[in-house]
Amino acid sequence: MIRLQIGSDEREDDDISEDWVNQQVRRRRNDEAQVCARVTLVTESLDFALSTAGCRGGSSSRASLTRKENEIVDLWTKCGLNDPEFQGGQLIAFLKQVRRIL
Repeated sequence: MIRLQIGSDEREDDDISEDWVNQQVRRRRNDEAQVCARVTLVTESLDFALSTAGCRGGSSSRASLTRKENEIVDLWTKCGLNDPEFQGGQLIAFLKQVRRIL
């Protein structure tokens, strides 16, 4: 399962559309608000969450991550989601590619 929360709006799996992601990010940017996107990934062997820089909360150490979790974090970084000014397209790219890792 993939769950995406942008601000207070949340969707899961097939309900996450490119239009919805872009609309949510654009709306918050137009309001000059920090965009907080949280992605939660759940499978039989994984329960992992990532948040963009616009979210409040601490960061975790990579020292205790599994190989798969490290791959996911590397993809997150590669897609530019650590940048507070990330765009909806970057989040969409991550969501498409992370399915291959899961």
